[in-house]
Amino acid sequence: MDFPINEIRESQKSLAPHINFDEKCNFFYDESNNPRKLYTRETDFNTSITGSFVLGGVVDNGSVFNFKELWSSLQLQKNVKELKFKHLVSGDFISCLKSRKLNTFLKFINDEDILVHLSCINLLYYSIVDIVDSALMNHKELFELGPQFIAELKDTMHQILRENLDETRALFFKFNYPNLNPKDIPEFIREIIVIVNYENGNIKNQKSLKTLKEMLSFSGDKQKMPFLGGEKNNVLIEEFYQFYIKQVYMFKNSKHIFDNEDTIQKTVGTFNLINGKRTLKNYTFKDSKTEIMIQLSDVIVGLTSKYHSFINNHSEELILSEFEKLNDLQKSNLQLYVKIISKSDKYNPGFFHHITGLTELSRMNVLNNLVK
Repeated sequence: MDFPINEIRESQKSLAPHINFDEKCNFFYDESNNPRKLYTRETDFNTSITGSFVLGGVVDNGSVFNFKELWSSLQLQKNVKELKFKHLVSGDFISCLKSRKLNTFLKFINDEDILVHLSCINLLYYSIVDIVDSALMNHKELFELGPQFIAELKDTMHQILRENLDETRALFFKFNYPNLNPKDIPEFIREIIVIVNYENGNIKNQKSLKTLKEMLSFSGDKQKMPFLGGEKNNVLIEEFYQFYIKQVYMFKNSKHIFDNEDTIQKTVGTFNLINGKRTLKNYTFKDSKTEIMIQLSDVIVGLTSKYHSFINNHSEELILSEFEKLNDLQKSNLQLYVKIISKSDKYNPGFFHHITGLTELSRMNVLNNLVK
């Protein structure tokens, strides 16, 4: 499939003129928590929907790293031939922070000034934003209130549906969401408003909640939700190809090295990225067993996936409570992780891409600021 990149790339660059997308680096990739496809079933989702899909890894901008020293200091078992996240840690995010091997790894990444890049997609948030976008299309004057207000609406919707996940799943399955039949729109809206009207005590933005109810009611009356329909029944996310190819074409002057997996090759190889009159050929695939930078990426992505699962599933109050319980090693690991992310973001904010709600972003800031 031909995919012309120049127009979309220039459009994205104009939205972020402070970012250097013409950087010449080597991006190495791995992934975590990729369900391949996300859909609702009669009694559950096919996978946990409260986590985040993470794609990313490390960036080489021309430095030389002492990997033999890292391998020696990790003191891995002799039968380990390839460094993986599972060799360093186990358990949830808080448990991972107890690992001395993780501390050794993060100190190496930090001391060597190795940069990282990450795309993190909150699965539930990404699955429900079309509800708000569709309602906004019926109330176009609300666009004048700006992107922050729209982000608040989406965050409010996400928090409500997250708080009432069983009811949300049942509603989605009943109406084959996102493939709504136009005749079912009024009933779908009525039932989603029932959930919105629950006692949602955690919703702090009452103005956003009020606007959301009004938007949904108006859309139900119009019997129109432009972005809901023409899809497959119950398939919330068909595939994640856009996240694989976005960095490839945005950083078109860089090289992109993916792990040699059939599914990734199929995903990326489906598209002919047309750069003017030429086809962009700036990506390749390597066996992680022979590419240490992909192995480093496995650890970074694995830890980031655990981090986002923690953020997505803990309130601000719980995050503060958990932080108070951390020992010195755990705090050291968290501080190193945050420092690596901050250093990379300062070097080039284009290395990071988040699709999640404002509530989750606020929780990230709370936790990160605790250790800065």
